[in-house]
Amino acid sequence: MENKLISFIIAAYNVEPYLLECIESINKQPLAVKCEVIVVDDGSTDKTKSISLACAEKYANVKVISKKNGGVSSARNIGLESSSGEYVWFIDGDDCIAPDAISAITKQLEKGPVALKFGYANYSLTTQGWQTSGCFGIYIKEATITGLEATRQTLLGNLAPSCWSIVINRQHLEKSKSAFLPYKQAEDLLWSINTLIHLNNIKIINKPLYWYRQRDDSVSYTFSETHIKSVFAVLTDLYTTSADVFHSKNLSYWVCFWTQLKQLVDNLIAHPQVEVLKTFTDELETFCSDKNRQNNFKCHLTPYIITSANNILIKLATLDGKNSKAIQAIEKYCELPPFSSPQYIKVIKDSTTRWKKFLARIKN
Repeated sequence: MENKLISFIIAAYNVEPYLLECIESINKQPLAVKCEVIVVDDGSTDKTKSISLACAEKYANVKVISKKNGGVSSARNIGLESSSGEYVWFIDGDDCIAPDAISAITKQLEKGPVALKFGYANYSLTTQGWQTSGCFGIYIKEATITGLEATRQTLLGNLAPSCWSIVINRQHLEKSKSAFLPYKQAEDLLWSINTLIHLNNIKIINKPLYWYRQRDDSVSYTFSETHIKSVFAVLTDLYTTSADVFHSKNLSYWVCFWTQLKQLVDNLIAHPQVEVLKTFTDELETFCSDKNRQNNFKCHLTPYIITSANNILIKLATLDGKNSKAIQAIEKYCELPPFSSPQYIKVIKDSTTRWKKFLARIKN
C-alpha cells in the first residue's frame, strides 16, 4: 500500500451493532483515499469479525487483524505496529468521526504540528442520536501549546485524557516509546501523559471531530475490583511520570488524583458492592502508605485539594460510615481532624472560604 496520511486504528470487541457505522464514518469522506483503516478484532464473540471482513472486501483501504482477546491496550498496540500512515488516530469500534473530520484535520496538518488535540460529541441515549452542538474534552482556548503544557492541562482536566481525541505524528509517537499498558481502566490517561510530555507542539482545536458513544455494557462503563486496581495502578505509575517532569511543583497531578478518586467513589455509590468497597479501601490505604508521595502531597495541600477531599469524605460517609478505614486513610493523608468533628468543620469552612476568595480574584 502506498504511503498514507492517516492510519485509523480501530480496536473492536463485540461491537457488531456499531462497527459498520464507525468504518463508514471514515470511508464516506472524500479524503478517505489518503487514509488506511486497520480494524483489530480482539477475539469478539459476535459478528464483529465478519463485518470487518466484509468492509475489507468493499474498501481497498481496510485491513483486518484478528487476535485472541487481550484487551483494548493490546489491540491498539498491534494495530499501531501494523500501520504505515504518517499520522495515527486511534478509534473505538463503537464510535465515529465527524463528517468533516478528515478535511479539517488535513487542513491543520499542512501547518506542520506534531499533533492535533480536539474535542468530542456525545451520543444521546434519550434521543438515540449524536449531540453535535456542544464540544466536550477541550476547555482551553485554541492555540498551539507545548507538550509540557498539554500534560499539565490534561492532569488538570482541561484536555480529555483519551487516545481517540488526538491525531499524532507516527515518528514522534514512536520516539516517545509510549505503548498502551495492559490496564483494564484509565489506560488512556497514562498513555496520554506518557505521550504528550515528549511532543514539542500540539495544536488545540475546539471542534467535536470525534463522536463518542457511552454504552452501559462497554468495558469503560463496567465497575469491579479489577477497575479499582487498574485505576490505582495507573495513578501510581502516573505519579512517577509527573514527578519526573514537574518535580516538587506537582499540583496538577494531585488535582488529577482527587478527580479520579471522586469518580471511583461515585461509581461505588452507583454500584454498591461489599467486595469492591473493600478493594477500594485496601488500594487507598496502600497508596497512602508511600512516604515519598505523602511528602510531595503535603506541599500541595491547597484549599482546592482540601475541599475536594471533603466532598469525597462526605460521599464515603454515606456509603460506609464516618469511621470507615477509607475515611481514616484520607484524614491521615490530608492531616485532617476526625471527620465531622468541630475541628474538622472549622478547617473545611476556612478552606472553602479561601478557595472562594481565590476564584473571585481570578475572575476579576
